Amino acid sequence: MKVVIPTDDKKNIAKFTGRAKYFHIYEIDDNQITLKQEIDNHHDHQHDHDHDHDHDHHHEDGHSHDREVSMMAVANTMICGHMGKHFKESLEKHSISTYVTKTQDIREAIQEFLKNQ
Repeated sequence: MKVVIPTDDKKNIAKFTGRAKYFHIYEIDDNQITLKQEIDNHHDHQHDHDHDHDHDHHHEDGHSHDREVSMMAVANTMICGHMGKHFKESLEKHSISTYVTKTQDIREAIQEFLKNQ
């Protein structure tokens, strides 16, 4: 199983999923957790505001996160602390489920996810 986690510092879950500096993809096999891939989350948007919120208007791309999500499509689940509806819709299009947690430490969050699945 593979999970993807948004992070800014490579140790904790990012506060804002869509604005995370990185997405880490971990493989979980027999309770062994291995970092398999790090994706830099570069934004091409001209505005500087939170992408994890709702607007009554949409930008040219329909406020889609499909480009970012397509790079993490090998994962089964995203573990995060918060997610806006547009990001969640993009994940669903790529058959990636979500697990929301208040746990900030990445390794602890993965352990929590494994216990609760």
